[in-house]
Amino acid sequence: MKEKLNYVHVAFLIYVTQSNVFLFSVPRIVAENFGSNGWIGFLICSAAGLFNIFLYSMVYKLAKGRSVFDIIEQSMPKALLYPVYLILAVFWIALGAFVGKQYVNVLQTVTFPTTPSMFIYIFYAYMLYLLLIKNIYVIGKIGILFFLSTIWMVVILVYFLPDWSFSNLTPFLFQSPSVPFSFDNWLEVYSGFIGYELAVFLFPYAQQDNKLFKGVYLGHLLVTAVYLSVILAAFGFYGLQYLQADQFPLVDMLAYVELSFINRIENLLLPFFLYKSLMTTVMYAWAALLMLKRMTRKFKPKVLEAVITLTSIGFASYPKLMRDTQVLVRQSIYVEIMLAFTFPLLLMMLLYWQKLRNGGRLHESKN
Repeated sequence: MKEKLNYVHVAFLIYVTQSNVFLFSVPRIVAENFGSNGWIGFLICSAAGLFNIFLYSMVYKLAKGRSVFDIIEQSMPKALLYPVYLILAVFWIALGAFVGKQYVNVLQTVTFPTTPSMFIYIFYAYMLYLLLIKNIYVIGKIGILFFLSTIWMVVILVYFLPDWSFSNLTPFLFQSPSVPFSFDNWLEVYSGFIGYELAVFLFPYAQQDNKLFKGVYLGHLLVTAVYLSVILAAFGFYGLQYLQADQFPLVDMLAYVELSFINRIENLLLPFFLYKSLMTTVMYAWAALLMLKRMTRKFKPKVLEAVITLTSIGFASYPKLMRDTQVLVRQSIYVEIMLAFTFPLLLMMLLYWQKLRNGGRLHESKN
């Protein structure tokens, strides 16, 4: 009998998927786009994420444990679906690669300035391959280990309390953003939450106790709490104007920490964030792997995983500069946000149509 993910596994898996290199710059992004007390706008974005998760939970309830592939392929011919599968697989490999390359760029700048970024990324891609050849249950358990390996660093924020000033928050709301206010402001802040939508592929792998989305909600709320803690700590420590000029506020905050027995603590702590970025890359690569396996089963074990890993290296080699990587990450995540909101609506339409076609009944899960 195959092992199934319970909601605890899912909660930590969603957390490590959502929490990635975005954490380094989230205070600046909020300060640039929303201005003073931008953390309130951040919470609004988190609420939008909860609504999107609710849409996926409705799909899960209607699907009754069926996989997303069974839902789609019951309504559409595979000849039309396979090109879509291939496009989505390539897109998700690219998205995961760009997120990983962005972390590698930061790590290289701070810790390994003389080491070529692609040399570091090849080791990153090797770890991607080692995880990708495992099943999702093993990946879920590793997600718990990665969570435990990083969550303790939230305690470091206590170090900034003596220099934290409530007056830096100001009594004003959304004043003095550094960029004109537009819909893009909300998208850029919201991009930090992307990753929960991959829960739609977990339907057949979760325990049939209807608690799958309990884990997704918990993971999202935990990410929100961690992000919010960093935002409030940075706003109170630096102030609005400094934050808007600092590319990676969290990295500089870590550099500010001084301990008598170690110098430059950020060099020690920064590698721990590898686990967060790696799991984001792994989960998008895993979704791409499902797409490719749905198209063909002729490949030997581990061949597709190797192809995905090599493709990831190819995408990561394209952006040469850090700013190019940031642009590609931002643009890719904007597309992913669009997919995240439209996909559950499409699935609910298909399920409703199938129900009408079958006289008010849906096919039960085969799992």
